[in-house]
Amino acid sequence: MNIVVKSLILALLVSLSYESYADDNNYNFVANSNTDNIFLDKCKIYREILKTNDIELFKTFIDPSLHEHPRLAKGFSTYVKNYEREVGEEAYTLESIVIVNLEDQNFAGVDYIYSFNNGKGHGNSGCTFTRLEGNHWKLRPR
Repeated sequence: MNIVVKSLILALLVSLSYESYADDNNYNFVANSNTDNIFLDKCKIYREILKTNDIELFKTFIDPSLHEHPRLAKGFSTYVKNYEREVGEEAYTLESIVIVNLEDQNFAGVDYIYSFNNGKGHGNSGCTFTRLEGNHWKLRPR
C-alpha cells in the first residue's frame, strides 16, 4: 500500500474516533464534581467545534428541544466569530488551560488563558458548565 492510501486510512480512523467521542453525551453528561477532568475534555471538544464551524456537533451540546430553533444558526455563528476574534489576535499564544475551582457547586468552569501582541495583551476564555440534576451537566455556550 502506498503512503497516500495509508495516510488517508489513518485520517479516516482518527476522524471517526473523534466524531464518536465528540458526539458521546455532550449534553446531560455525568461529572463527579465541579472540578472533574471531564470538563477539560468537553471544553476542548467545544472549542474544536467552534474552530471547524461544525453546527451539527454543536447541537450535541445543547438541549435536543433546541436543535431546530430558528435562531440556532445565528447564535452559533456569534460564538464562532467570538472564537475567531480571540484566536485571531496578533501573536495569539495559549498559556494554560485550568479547571476553575468555583464555590457554587452548580457551576463548573475551564479557563483558557492566553497572551497576544507578543505578550503585551492577555485574555481569558474557555467554557462554563451548569449542573442539571444530580451529577448531570450541560455546557453554557459563550
